[in-house]
Amino acid sequence: MLLGVLTATVADVVARQWRLQGALDARRAARAQLAAAADALRPALRMAAGTRDAADSSDLVVVSDTLLELRAATGASVVCGVVDPSTIDLVPLATAPPALSWWRAAPQPGDVALVHVDDASGGAWIARDVESVGGTTVGCAASPLAATAQPRPRLRLTMPLPGAVAPGAPVRLARRVRWLHYRSGGLWYLGEREWDGAAWTGTQPVAGPLRPPGSRGGLTIVARDSAGNALVGSVVSSRVVRVDVVVRADVPSLTGVRGATSVDSVAFVVAPRGG
Repeated sequence: MLLGVLTATVADVVARQWRLQGALDARRAARAQLAAAADALRPALRMAAGTRDAADSSDLVVVSDTLLELRAATGASVVCGVVDPSTIDLVPLATAPPALSWWRAAPQPGDVALVHVDDASGGAWIARDVESVGGTTVGCAASPLAATAQPRPRLRLTMPLPGAVAPGAPVRLARRVRWLHYRSGGLWYLGEREWDGAAWTGTQPVAGPLRPPGSRGGLTIVARDSAGNALVGSVVSSRVVRVDVVVRADVPSLTGVRGATSVDSVAFVVAPRGG
């Protein structure tokens, strides 16, 4: 009898330890997913590619409680040749310094080219959609900016650039990206979609599972102006100077109660556009 009681007690202690270890492992896994969400959203917001023109609000196109659309920086280059007002050649990628071009994703139709135009007041960034992307081995032949045999990227833009654009003009490349709180297989995730020039790509999971939508949902995004006031509505302008983000996930409780959960979260504040 005593042996049976002792065996049952030991088995119960071992089971509790296993449940506690499982809960700790699940909490660590959830924390890693929350960190992954923060690591994806924070730099995307900080590097939103705007023109710094008060009339340009397309760098942060949509900010709602569960949806964020922005122009994410994908690279930068320098104009080495102007074919016509709507076509420019860029300095090719280089494996040796000085590297005047870089991108984390090669330019594609639907991207946005922000070209710097000099003027007496210091210049401005002009945004143009990319209609097509090609390559040339003869463009920029006389330019010292392209002293390499590599093909030069050639961008055809949907609208002409001002006549002041000349070789040497800096170019920033950006892509429209949507971050959203979406459901898949009964669970909720942070997902990413990109604009390819014709349609939005399929949603790719970035982090999760997260909590479902609600008062303490898995993703909360609040855009604020310079006075700290929340900007209500799905479309906001360049008045956005701060974005508050909270990502939440359900995690097993450490109380030892089977099936009990608590909420873990990561919160951060970002000043977009490199602010």
